[in-house]
Amino acid sequence: MVEGKVKKFYGRKYLVESKFVKNSDISIKELLSNEKNSVLLFKRYEVGEGIEKKSENFADEVMSQVNKT
Repeated sequence: MVEGKVKKFYGRKYLVESKFVKNSDISIKELLSNEKNSVLLFKRYEVGEGIEKKSENFADEVMSQVNKT
C-alpha cells in the first residue's frame, strides 16, 4: 500500500516517473529508454493556473442582486 502511494507521488512530481499521455501503460522513463530520445525542455502547468479568481464580498453580491429587482 505504501509502495503504491510512493509511486503515485513520484509520478505526479517527476517527469520521468509520470505516465506517457498517449500510452498510459508506460512511463516517460520507459519511453525514453526504448527510443533514442532525450528531453530538451519541460514545462509543468497546474490545472487552473493563470486563471484569476474574482473576489467579491458575499454580502455586497447579495445586496446587488436584491437591488436589481
